[in-house]
Amino acid sequence: MNLKTKSKQIIEVDGLKFKDLNNNGVLDAYEDWRLSSRERAENLVSLMNIDEKVGMLMINQFGMGKAKKEGENTEILDEVFEKADGTPMKSLDKYPMTETIEKLHMRHFILRDNMPNEDINEWVNKITKWLRQLV
Repeated sequence: MNLKTKSKQIIEVDGLKFKDLNNNGVLDAYEDWRLSSRERAENLVSLMNIDEKVGMLMINQFGMGKAKKEGENTEILDEVFEKADGTPMKSLDKYPMTETIEKLHMRHFILRDNMPNEDINEWVNKITKWLRQLV
């Protein structure tokens, strides 16, 4: 098998190759593709703290900075904090994208912006890159 990775190291154990997903230089059970999905999932969940577990259960709608009104924000990731105003559509504070990922441990987002495919690809790639830095 030809294993490739863009941002993680490869560990070799018993002549087999595995991605070192947490960069600790050790083959953890959740990284071991020889184990069942259940064993791998149970191991990964056992390593997560409560905030990480809750973050995996949450989903939030998020937009692109580029989708905002002209001149407000031209970045692909929306990094603007918006205070709630009490209206039904804005009843909770909205945190910047990277803070939502890093501090709230959220990993699932609904993108409602109708943007060109190139912008959507860039948005997904930037979020993925940010997530890889956190692990």
